Formats: sequence, structure tokens, C-alpha cells
Amino acid sequence: MRAYVRWDHVKDMERPAGWAYVVAVRFALRRRRRSGDEMFVSGSVLPSVEQQVVDRLSLQQAIDELPERQRVALVLRYYSDLPLDEIASAMGCAVGTVKSTLHAAQTRLHIELDDELPEVERDAP
Repeated sequence: MRAYVRWDHVKDMERPAGWAYVVAVRFALRRRRRSGDEMFVSGSVLPSVEQQVVDRLSLQQAIDELPERQRVALVLRYYSDLPLDEIASAMGCAVGTVKSTLHAAQTRLHIELDDELPEVERDAP
């Protein structure tokens, strides 16, 4: 509703869907906090700060151990949020090469961290 009411402004943003998503998530979080929803407050749903630190350090170490090309692809995709064609241009390779590089990096991280990671987009240009 907030995006609809402000659509004249939102439609000109670089990523209007991203803005709408962030607004929706923040609204849901505020609503849960205000309602005192036990699931939200419970430690069973949200990991402890200590666990978050351990997870982040483990992920950083696993990323540091990747080959440079895989690290670059991951950083451009998931930290810089670049689309696959821009990553291919930056890395001087084909989009298919970027996809396979990301897949290899994700597979290696999956094995290293024994955790499920999101799949590389198959239909992206």
C-alpha cells in the first residue's frame, strides 16, 4: 500500500521492487515487535549474537579460501548486487562463465560450510 500511495516517486527509483520489499519487511518487523509476538522475540527463531558472529567468521574464512576468480564473482554478485551481464563485463568473460563460476563457488562453500546456499539464476541474461 505504501508503494502504491507513493508510486509517482517510487517508480523513478533505480530498484522500486527492492524499495517495496524493504518497506514491507520493516513494517512486518515493527508490527511483530509491537504485538509482542513470542516467536519473534524467542531465541529459537533468531540466532544469538554469538552464533551470528561465528557464522559470519566461518563464511568469511570460507570465502577467503576460494580461488580469486570465484571470490570476485561472489563479491560482485552478492555484495555489490550486480546483474550477471555487468559481472561478465567487469570480469571480461561470458555470462555463462559467470554462472558456472558462481555455481562452483557456491558448491565449494556449500561443502565447506555444510549449509544450503541460494542457487545461481538460470534464466538471467
